[in-house]
Amino acid sequence: MSIVLSYVDKNKAIMGCDGLVVNSAFEPINQNYKKIHKINQNILVGYAGELNSCEFLVNFLRNQTFSDIISSMYVEDVVAFFNSCFQHYNVDKAGFLVSGISKRQQLCSASIASYSVQKIDYIKANIVYNGLYPEEISRDENLFKKHIIKQQGNIRKAMFDTIREVSERSPSVNNVCYLEEVVL
Repeated sequence: MSIVLSYVDKNKAIMGCDGLVVNSAFEPINQNYKKIHKINQNILVGYAGELNSCEFLVNFLRNQTFSDIISSMYVEDVVAFFNSCFQHYNVDKAGFLVSGISKRQQLCSASIASYSVQKIDYIKANIVYNGLYPEEISRDENLFKKHIIKQQGNIRKAMFDTIREVSERSPSVNNVCYLEEVVL
């Protein structure tokens, strides 16, 4: 599984990911694959898990036939879309981070997966950060937070450092880093 990171404060949402795609034997298929997409001017989606399932859902979401609907979507709408797809399609292991502007007109971040319960975090204090990590990384370790503190608010550098560290510990992650941003 890949790494995808999301950081949201009162002004911006930034998402970062690695670029490696591997098969079930952890053999590289693609070294430079961007797993983050800007859905519209308000929304970023990043994914990790089974590539075909993730790509199918993101491509379905970005279908230009529905461009009027897509351009007006908020984070909650994208989460509802993924929930509906999980219920109606046979989706293998797929995890998504969705960051951007909410219906409340504030930045937020959501995590949703075919194998767990959804969670939407609205800005209550100063920041919200999320991560989808490969199995080799304990969820209790909180690597991204460690790098945010170490980099004293330089979020892009914290994302690069987190992805680099995870790439040293997981065969499904490389140190190629892609970033996208949405500004309120």
